[in-house]
Amino acid sequence: MIATENDIEQLMTTVLETLLDFHPTFLGNKAPPPPAGRTFSAVIHITGAVDGAVVLHVTEPFARAAAAKMFGVHPDAADATDQQDALGELCNVVGGNFKSLLPEPCRLSLPTVIDGADYSFRIPGSSMTGEYAINAANQPMLIRLWRKDESHATRAA
Repeated sequence: MIATENDIEQLMTTVLETLLDFHPTFLGNKAPPPPAGRTFSAVIHITGAVDGAVVLHVTEPFARAAAAKMFGVHPDAADATDQQDALGELCNVVGGNFKSLLPEPCRLSLPTVIDGADYSFRIPGSSMTGEYAINAANQPMLIRLWRKDESHATRAA
């Protein structure tokens, strides 16, 4: 993807502070392994001048805190649907802001949210081009950038 580490840090800080009133600490591109237990992955695909995806990986406590802030409920009242909806909206906002860094024309898909434990994540025909770790709401968060493999596009043509 076409973004610097500084671009990602500024984008994520702005989105998390504005949308959720979370004050993140950017940990750079040395992301720790995903934590054990229930996690969420939210993905939004980009097509056009650049083909790829933006993926957010978060813990269940992060999802609960995000849903509570977004919907004005107590964290204990934020159920799975609230958590999934909050992460879908967060991914949509991050994707829209990320799209502004890309050459035109680019379009975004609807966000998809995966919720569970012990699952793998892959976007076939693509490679991860960036991985950034963030601490927000006292929880780890990863943003991963994916781009369609040019060699795969050539083979498919």
